[in-house]
Formats: sequence, structure tokens, C-alpha cells
Amino acid sequence: MSCGGLQALHMSDDARIKTILVMNSGYFGGEDKASLNRMKQKSVIWILGGPTDIAYENGSDDFKQLSGTMPAFICNLEGIGHGGTYMQPYGGDYSKVATAWLNWWLKDDKESSAMFTGAEPGIGKMAGWSFDRKNIQ
Repeated sequence: MSCGGLQALHMSDDARIKTILVMNSGYFGGEDKASLNRMKQKSVIWILGGPTDIAYENGSDDFKQLSGTMPAFICNLEGIGHGGTYMQPYGGDYSKVATAWLNWWLKDDKESSAMFTGAEPGIGKMAGWSFDRKNIQ
């Protein structure tokens, strides 16, 4: 989350990492942006708090800059801002989305993948969320 999201991105070339969660975060620019495409053969999700999130523009641009075949997902919960839903019971919607992502990529949980895949991903049915994806069907 926030600065921790930047740390996750910086460590993304470690072979032990299978997926990356970037929550309310994104690179500021420069050489860091150029490094986004070294994350080959991993998956990455940006979870952002909509345009009122101070990291919204950075995270959105990271997703836009990403090329290649790596599975990538970006989602925004409109109007929640930089604080996300962390203070809501059980972490709110952020927790639901992040848990489904981790279960899908780390446990190969097909039910959890439905949050992000198909013609009508589960996240699209959740109030206030918008999303985009690359190399995920």
C-alpha cells in the first residue's frame, strides 16, 4: 500500500515472486517506469481508490505503460481515495478483491479467478468499481 506498493514493484524481478499487488500506489516516473516490463511471466494488479487517490494517476499510468504478455489488472473503487477500505470491517471491498487475486494466482483457485475473468468479471458487479485488464480473458 502506498510506499509499500513501490517497494513491491522494485522487488518484482525476484524469481520467487509469483504475483504483485500494488495498492494505492504507482511509480512517479523516470527510470522506474522503464522497469515495469521486467516483470515478465508474473501477474500484477493495481487496486486504486479512484481519481481522489493521490496515487491514481501514477498507478493508472503504470498499467498503461505495461506491455508484453504479462497478465495485468487494474481496478478503481470510485471516491474511496488513498485510504482505501482498510479501516472497514474485514478490510472492506479491497480485502475481497486482494484475497480473490491471491487465491487465484497462488492457489490456482478457479472460483476466485471469476472476480477478474470472463465476459462479466465479478468485480464489475460490485458497486463503484471500474476495471481494465491485459492478457486476462
